Amino acid sequence: MRRKKTMKILGIDTSGKINSAALCENGMLLHEISLPPQAKPSQGLLAAIDELLILTGCHLSQLDGMALAVGPGSFTGLRVGVSTVKGLAWVHNKPVSGINTLDALAFRVSAPGIICPLLDAKQGEVYTALYRRIGEQIVKLSEYLLIAPQKLPEMIKEPVSFLGDGLAVYQQYLQKEFKQQADFKASAYYTPTAAVIAQMGYQRFKQGLGVSPYELTPYYLRRPAAEVNSESGS
Repeated sequence: MRRKKTMKILGIDTSGKINSAALCENGMLLHEISLPPQAKPSQGLLAAIDELLILTGCHLSQLDGMALAVGPGSFTGLRVGVSTVKGLAWVHNKPVSGINTLDALAFRVSAPGIICPLLDAKQGEVYTALYRRIGEQIVKLSEYLLIAPQKLPEMIKEPVSFLGDGLAVYQQYLQKEFKQQADFKASAYYTPTAAVIAQMGYQRFKQGLGVSPYELTPYYLRRPAAEVNSESGS
């Protein structure tokens, strides 16, 4: 009997305040390591990956692909994550998959109705998009948006699940506007986690959707302030 081929995917998330790395095999989580909230991704990510591989008995050469949360999120975290995955994937000749952070947040929710992840974009705005779960699939209903949260009531007219770190800032306002129509997920749903990234990456690699490390880029949605200041001469 031919042995079923396994597919091992490394998932990494450096898009938010808690950075993590996870390994999944055929979509099943083997292990996940989260760095302390105060840890900078540049100071612990490679060590976390090394520890993860030791704990699971896997070598980078045995991976079938690497998946990364590419944003929106922390500009610094995204740059570190992209450069780390690019370097590892290039050295070991592995395909990569960039997972949008909002997609990964929505993937965690199985409730009916609208799914609305919110990431705090500062300056009175949030990164968001609208989704709906249909069976095992998450369907995106809108573009990726950078908007003031005050626009959400006119966009959403049915039961909705809110999640993401934007709730730390705007939950009180949204509770007042949506009343009993909304479900607010706890802080455990503020970030997508590397486990989710690895599982979503597995789904994409299974469909042959991996790309070259050269094609991996951060998805900012808002341009970094340093670029804007440079163009304006500030």
